[in-house]
Amino acid sequence: MSIDLNDVQGGHASFQLGPITTQIATGQLTALIGPNGCGKSTLLNMIAGVLPQTGRIAIGGLDVAQTPRRTLAKHVTLLAQNPVVPPAISVEQLVHYGRAPHQNMFGMRSSADVQIVGDAMDAAGISDLKDRKLSQISGGQRQRVFIAMGIAQDTPYLLFDEPTSFLDIRFQYETLDLLAALTRRGKTCVVVLHDIAQAARYADTLIVMGEGRMLAKGTPRDVVTSGLIRDVYGLKVRVYDDPETGTPVMTPCVI
Repeated sequence: MSIDLNDVQGGHASFQLGPITTQIATGQLTALIGPNGCGKSTLLNMIAGVLPQTGRIAIGGLDVAQTPRRTLAKHVTLLAQNPVVPPAISVEQLVHYGRAPHQNMFGMRSSADVQIVGDAMDAAGISDLKDRKLSQISGGQRQRVFIAMGIAQDTPYLLFDEPTSFLDIRFQYETLDLLAALTRRGKTCVVVLHDIAQAARYADTLIVMGEGRMLAKGTPRDVVTSGLIRDVYGLKVRVYDDPETGTPVMTPCVI
């Protein structure tokens, strides 16, 4: 089932978003793009139920505002920007945190938990780091560990806020390949991205945010146009087809 937003408004004291009414299709990768401070992360956190809102957000038929947090955590994974965890814990311990919503009050690990965590570390390419402390690995490696934790949570809906930040170019594309593969397996991914070419390459649908509002929504080819980039980002560009994928990319025009 889809993610449905109906007349949604909210945020925090210094920034208010909305109203927004839209539907995010299931089984697809949807990318939120737009300038810094336009509301992408705010919208993602509102969908996850982290920020207060008016209106109604339903995920797979569950009303986010009315659903207990533990129940919601079995359906929706949120990988926020710059999450803070104790640096002394190991990589494997952190990935196991993703299994918390599925465990009993004593946090006992089942054989299924161990298998899912192992598979998540393999998928994120961090199995060789499992015994390392978070304080002993790089920022890019740590980002991949958080992605593995999100995968280990094993929910049908995945919300990732800038999952490619801190990653070098190889791991940026490997991470996006992984998210695309998850959608092919039936997951629904909503991802905040800054790189418009990457968003156009991987996303089924783009949602363009600006000043707390949804400015545009559609396929990458429909959305990534020189006119929209000029209006939203204040930048004159030439848009053309990527020779590898046929998806739109752009080059700033010489001033």
